[in-house]
Amino acid sequence: MNKKSEDKKIIIKRLNELADLIDKHNINYHTKDQPIISDWEYDKLVKENLELERKYPNLKIKFSPTNKVGGKILNRFTKSNHLSPMHSLSNGFNKVDLIEFDERVKKFLNLETNDILEYICEPKIDGLSLNLTYENGKLICAATRGDGKTGENVTKNISNIKNIPQNLKYE
Repeated sequence: MNKKSEDKKIIIKRLNELADLIDKHNINYHTKDQPIISDWEYDKLVKENLELERKYPNLKIKFSPTNKVGGKILNRFTKSNHLSPMHSLSNGFNKVDLIEFDERVKKFLNLETNDILEYICEPKIDGLSLNLTYENGKLICAATRGDGKTGENVTKNISNIKNIPQNLKYE
């Protein structure tokens, strides 16, 4: 076996290991609400996976964690389909990550590379992503991100959160 095919096997093996590890930690975090590693350790695994996929796009595995958002939908709540997909934000760990983010934003907005944008950054605070749906100004559904397409309806659970209006005033 030549060196190139050995390297390929090692990379595919690592991508499979990362997929299994990330999936396990997603289940512990999102489904069981019992994480066993820190967010920083989890983010390192995800970043390693992303870097390998970026460097070797032809070796990306079918069940890559980069193809998934959120976690498994449980049966404790009724399901709610999102009108449009809810995506997850990417992490930034260093100056290069921030520069690449700026480039992606400018490309998405059809701006010039030298256009200057201002950003506000805050430390990561864990929380819940919600998709709020209002009809005629009245909150009719609050759903978790879930898998990005379908979430859990938690409308009754969030009704006491002061910063989430039950009714919108509009003219």
